[in-house]
Amino acid sequence: MIRKNEIIDHIRKKFNLNRIESRDIVNEIFDYMKEWLKKWEEISIFEFFKMGIKDAMSRTTQHPKSKKVVQEKLYKKVYCHFTVRFRSVIKDLYK
Repeated sequence: MIRKNEIIDHIRKKFNLNRIESRDIVNEIFDYMKEWLKKWEEISIFEFFKMGIKDAMSRTTQHPKSKKVVQEKLYKKVYCHFTVRFRSVIKDLYK
C-alpha cells in the first residue's frame, strides 16, 4: 500500500523540492478533487480512472435484537472505476 507521505517524498525527490512544497502540492491536488466531488462532478483522469458520487439505493433491514423492520434512507456513495487500459497494465505486471 502506498501512503500519502510516500507520494510526498517521491515528488520531493523527483522535482528537487523541499518537504513543505511537495506536501502542499499533494494536498492541493487532493483538496481540488474533494471540491469537485462536493459539486457532484465526476473526476476523470485519462487512461487511469473515473471517480464520482452517486445515490445508493435505500433498503429494508431488520434490527438484529428487536427484529423491528427499518427502512434505511438513500445515501451517497463514492465510486471509482479504473479504465480498461489501466487494468490491462496491472494484469501485465503480474503475468
